Amino acid sequence: MNDRQRFAQLDAVLARVVEESGAPAAQYALAVRGEIVHGGALGDADAASRFCIFSASKPVFASLILHLASTGRLELSTRVVDLWPEFGAAGKEAVTIEHLLLFTAGFPSYWPSPRIAIDPDLRAPDLAAAPGESMPGAAYAYHPVSAHWALAEVVRRVTGLDHRDALQRMILDPLGLDRMRLGVRQEDQRDIQPVRLVGEYDLAFAAATLGQAFTSEELDAANAPVLDIAGDPALIQAGVPGGGIISDARSLALFYQELLHGTGSLWSEEILRSATSEARNALPDDGRGGASASRTIGCLTLSGADVPYAEFPALGIRHPVRHHGTLTSARTFGHPGFGGQLGFADPEAGYSFAFLISGAERDGVAGARRDREIADAVARVFLD
Repeated sequence: MNDRQRFAQLDAVLARVVEESGAPAAQYALAVRGEIVHGGALGDADAASRFCIFSASKPVFASLILHLASTGRLELSTRVVDLWPEFGAAGKEAVTIEHLLLFTAGFPSYWPSPRIAIDPDLRAPDLAAAPGESMPGAAYAYHPVSAHWALAEVVRRVTGLDHRDALQRMILDPLGLDRMRLGVRQEDQRDIQPVRLVGEYDLAFAAATLGQAFTSEELDAANAPVLDIAGDPALIQAGVPGGGIISDARSLALFYQELLHGTGSLWSEEILRSATSEARNALPDDGRGGASASRTIGCLTLSGADVPYAEFPALGIRHPVRHHGTLTSARTFGHPGFGGQLGFADPEAGYSFAFLISGAERDGVAGARRDREIADAVARVFLD
């Protein structure tokens, strides 16, 4: 089978899963050796469209922290209070930069209101007053926005720059990623695809995973603050560092190529190697059935050799929860985003892939199945 046939098979899978999901738009890009070799757009999207990549933003912003560490401007072992004394309130004195990157900082629940998030003069003291919820380093808990808001304030104190400007000047512009931005002015947001929830909740599964029963309306309300990151023009402009990067698929795929083949101009060889291959957080992840979190200092997840399963016998559910599908190599690294955004790279095959979609799946199992099917379809392009 030649490349054209392999790409055609990939296109067919992506077109089918997007149609089945009911998502209005999607875009994807495949890169090898620093260049885009294949891509496409589906539904309402075209090549000029951009998307909010939600938590797929996390490694991109983390790469700024790793750049500052590589150039000697901060140490990952530094306590946040040594740079920002007010942060030590309410039990967070021991939190380090590395804890923030590994999601072991112990304050996962902090989520500022939009009014606070858009105003740095309100945001910094509000975050400083947020209570610690567990001992730093003791447990893994996904920090949806809290850790990266803290990192944004660290960036401001270390560089003197707003976190949006620092990311652009130090990472995005040097890499030539002019279609990827954190903090897009409201007058420049017209090319961003609007996001909506699609599908239906599996309420029994939601109750089993969340520990109590919820209605569909309650679950929609719980998802509303996440959707606001992509739908509130003021929040898009404010640039939520852990979830608000705006990008096309091409730029995200090329960012991962840089992690694969970085020349050392932005990150030291030691830090880049650790960020893409060393799981410093191997603590249990409840969201993966207690399997290792497999997280690096780059806010990346590693696939690993095993395929763990999440099991809910009462619901008849047993599904694989391996990061980045079941067919990628053990060294594959990346990070997903809310609703189906994907960005990952397989060092053994040498490719990186980005998939962005404007339909956020309500059914968590269906969404995980879709992600796995997409990742496996990409891996098949490179399998003999």
